[in-house]
Amino acid sequence: MENGYIKLYRSSLKKGWLQNPKLWAFWCWCLMKASHREHKQIVGHQVVDLLPGQFVFGLKAASKELRQSIQNIRTHLKFCTKVEQNLTVKTTNKY
Repeated sequence: MENGYIKLYRSSLKKGWLQNPKLWAFWCWCLMKASHREHKQIVGHQVVDLLPGQFVFGLKAASKELRQSIQNIRTHLKFCTKVEQNLTVKTTNKY
């Protein structure tokens, strides 16, 4: 997951997300965090199988990495899951 690239399409400009730099940073961060192949990841004391496009997400870690408040991250996540429907969340009490 460390190497490689992601594609950003010019049609992203039409969405107007660039007018909200924090949302744009969150979306690009999600794209870069997503796995591009199947692999196993250790989370706490368990092994999780990740499929392409999946990643382990935590509010505190995202907040720290993006230097945004937890409330901002929550708002962006809600927007991407409910309004745009370009993210799907599978919640657990671990990750």
